[in-house]
Amino acid sequence: MEYLQFLQGLKRPTPRPTAKASKSAPPAPQVRRPSNTLPAVRRPHPTQPGSSSPASEPDSPARRRPIAPPSRSSPVEPRHRPQAPARAGSTKRKRSRSPVTHRSQTRRSLSPITIPSEVTATPPVVIPASRGLETAVNNTPPISCRELVVNDARAYTTYFTWPDATDPPPLFNPVHLEYPGPGPGEAYVLAVPRSAAGDAYSPVKDLIATVQTIVQHLVPPDTAAAAFGTGSTGLLRRLERASNRRLGPDFVAAIAEFSAELARVKATPAFRAHLREVAARGLSLDLVTHLLHQVYSRTVAPHAETLTAYEAFSDQVYGEVNPVLVHDFIRQTGLGPGQVFVDLGCGIGNVVLQVAAEAGCESHGVEVMEQPSRLAATQAREFETRLHAYGLPHGRVAVQRGDFLNTPGLPATLQLADVVLVNNYAFSSTLNQRLLQLFLDLREGTQVISLRSFVPVDYRINARTAANPESILRVRQLPYHSDAVSWTGNGGHYFIHTVDRGPLQAFWARHGGA
Repeated sequence: MEYLQFLQGLKRPTPRPTAKASKSAPPAPQVRRPSNTLPAVRRPHPTQPGSSSPASEPDSPARRRPIAPPSRSSPVEPRHRPQAPARAGSTKRKRSRSPVTHRSQTRRSLSPITIPSEVTATPPVVIPASRGLETAVNNTPPISCRELVVNDARAYTTYFTWPDATDPPPLFNPVHLEYPGPGPGEAYVLAVPRSAAGDAYSPVKDLIATVQTIVQHLVPPDTAAAAFGTGSTGLLRRLERASNRRLGPDFVAAIAEFSAELARVKATPAFRAHLREVAARGLSLDLVTHLLHQVYSRTVAPHAETLTAYEAFSDQVYGEVNPVLVHDFIRQTGLGPGQVFVDLGCGIGNVVLQVAAEAGCESHGVEVMEQPSRLAATQAREFETRLHAYGLPHGRVAVQRGDFLNTPGLPATLQLADVVLVNNYAFSSTLNQRLLQLFLDLREGTQVISLRSFVPVDYRINARTAANPESILRVRQLPYHSDAVSWTGNGGHYFIHTVDRGPLQAFWARHGGA
């Protein structure tokens, strides 16, 4: 019967009802979306992202048509049942194995998120794109391991023994490590943390991992074997043996020999050609993960406890997406140089930086909370200097504080975006609906990644749904596996929505035309 009324409505114009705001109606509740920085709770199981509880949902807000409607409007008013936020499970959370982790990671519930009533957007911190060795010299050195340890001296102790010395060298007497790019390299101290906590920064482990990363990813394979050996022979074997046996003099001598050999190798045309080849084919996940860990340990880790000082980070915050899942986002969406990525709710900026390094594209992030947004800016600056020290390229980076629903300049950026990420797992249905309104201005073909679907996988356009913002989106559901997100060790699903107005335009054409 409703469909017959709809067809009759096509024959004569019928004014479409419009919603008028009541003067006595209470203001719409403000919502706060979670940061991508701190893990909060374990994902409920077996409930998946996108499960809904319509009976408990508030009324959906008034909505715009996603595209210009036909000249003869339908008398059928659109109807929408927003999804309810998932409730947290009670099982014990498994620690994430991500190299970028935080202390105090336990959270217990998934309350609806509320945004502070007044958030003043700050100008973005912009890091220009780099072409690696072809970029002009950056005179700002990266934050050194020595500087990091000296600022927290009581947390560290010596690791090596010095059998040939009456007194061991001072704890903070550094060794020099050469880097593949221009610049003086970095000063490392041969110390380890006193704490046995798994997320405590270890200078010795960082030093050994850096040597291995440089040899494996940035030195031509034939040169690497001849100059540095393998894990069972040559310089790399000597370095590992000295570390395992805590032989201080042998370890210092091996590091000095490595730096001298790398300085010689990187001056050769073959090395420079190989580094350009690495940049051209894209940085590997392992290489980018190591760089992000170095950036994080020198900028965020010393201040990680300050992230828990906000009331918003108690039981209302969700977690971060780990590098392995970001790598999958890049692969599934085809992100690459010349494209634009936007992270709505970027937290401390880990995803923004990984995309800029791994995909080489322009990468934007907006974060509403003050301390995470400040740390995101600090990470971006260290990211720039550290990749320059390695002689590696990256895309342009811009991070700022702001409410992504009301940040000046953000709508213009979104209209240029190729991929948009929003970790909406704990968002209220009201906030998800407001995001859908924001997506109406995205250009055709833009892909929106979320941890909870904005559109049912079996969504169909019909007389009742044609005016819904969801009607411009096609969605596909993809799996993620263990340790892909910080709030659970189990797998789950994420969703990629593609802006495609074609089916909606075809529907209107079949029912009266535009």
